[in-house]
Amino acid sequence: MPHMNAVRPPLNPARAYVHSAHPNEANGNAASRIAGRSHCPNPTQDGGRTVRWERCRTRPAGPYSLRMKSGLEIAQEATLRPIEEIAEAAGLRPEEFEPYGRAKAKVSLSVLERLADRPDGKIVITTAITPTKAGEGKTTSSISLTQGLARLGTRVGLVLREPSVGPVFGIKGGGTGGGYAQVLPMEDINLHFTGDFHAVTAAHNLLAAALDASVYNDNPLDIEGRTITWPRSLDVNDRSLRQVIIGLGGTAHGVPRESGFVITAASEIMALLGLATDLKDLRARLGRIVVAETRHGDPVTADDLRVGGAMAVLMKDAIR
Repeated sequence: MPHMNAVRPPLNPARAYVHSAHPNEANGNAASRIAGRSHCPNPTQDGGRTVRWERCRTRPAGPYSLRMKSGLEIAQEATLRPIEEIAEAAGLRPEEFEPYGRAKAKVSLSVLERLADRPDGKIVITTAITPTKAGEGKTTSSISLTQGLARLGTRVGLVLREPSVGPVFGIKGGGTGGGYAQVLPMEDINLHFTGDFHAVTAAHNLLAAALDASVYNDNPLDIEGRTITWPRSLDVNDRSLRQVIIGLGGTAHGVPRESGFVITAASEIMALLGLATDLKDLRARLGRIVVAETRHGDPVTADDLRVGGAMAVLMKDAIR
């Protein structure tokens, strides 16, 4: 549960006001004339224009001297409200959320039972947007819409998916919005947040390890190696790991076969985490995961490998 209203644009950002424009002067020349002014106590005349800086500070010469703050600068300059205030404003009781530090918290699923008799609100889904060159896409549009509705006095909440660490360090960047339309704490959300991604990765790879260990130890389930469909997982973009050969290095290191890695967000366990209603439901779903077939064509599940319970233990905090 990140902050939804911690970042607000200033009422009077630094900007230049240009009056009495010369009718045949190009915009590029105007920008060049504005650039390079380091002091502006009074309005100045410049080639038929009256130029006034609302805030006076040194600006480098050049056509792009009016610099907008980066999303990181805006985020780091913002003052975050205590997460307890955010939870109270959202209508949560103290026992219905668990703080993760001063600016984050997880919401208990028990709140759904308390509010079961409440009428459902309206849902607006923002999806399938082609982002602009500046990166404005689904997340930025969703946050902006939420800010706008709140400004109009509407009781509104925003639900975003947790960013995957892999794309954060690629060309896509973070997944918390941008500019003055972002959720905070930006760095924490884009990196480890509450640790749920790590739990998914660990549970996923535990199942993969148990599967290969069963095949290595005399294959008691009679698994047909060519039917294995369960890959490994890693929350890093690394295309060289999409298709790999595992089990090399001799008889002490497993049975060689083809395998691969998927990014954590694409793990089947991540999908089950989103579908499960509680820990008991998650445990049942994990146990039913099909990872391979026997030589007779029967499915092999996580419960067949006796690892479903251990996976659920790794996921016990993620489901909260």
